[in-house]
Amino acid sequence: MAEKNKKGKMTLDKLALMVGNGFNAVDKRFEQVDKRFEQVDKRFGQVDKRFGQIDKRFEDMDGRFDVLENKVDRIESELIGVVNKVENLDVSLNREIKQVKKRVDKLENAVFVKS
Repeated sequence: MAEKNKKGKMTLDKLALMVGNGFNAVDKRFEQVDKRFEQVDKRFGQVDKRFGQIDKRFEDMDGRFDVLENKVDRIESELIGVVNKVENLDVSLNREIKQVKKRVDKLENAVFVKS
């Protein structure tokens, strides 16, 4: 506490000194808090920059996924075309096999009839 004069009262000089010291302490504390806020702002800036980099990576990945999706769609279409051709060939081969079997049967019957 402030010093008191001989009659037990505080002098104005001592009171002014106490108030001044109090303001100085508060001012120093505000400076410390302000420095901490600056550090936090700097860190938020770094975090924001990193999030920007991550967003760019996601955009790049999204673009690559679009390219891959297009390639997969193209390959799928080509495979469907190949499967259709194979199915058509299978149907054609089955017809040919049936016709060959009929010819063989006719030839066998003709051979048995002659003998």
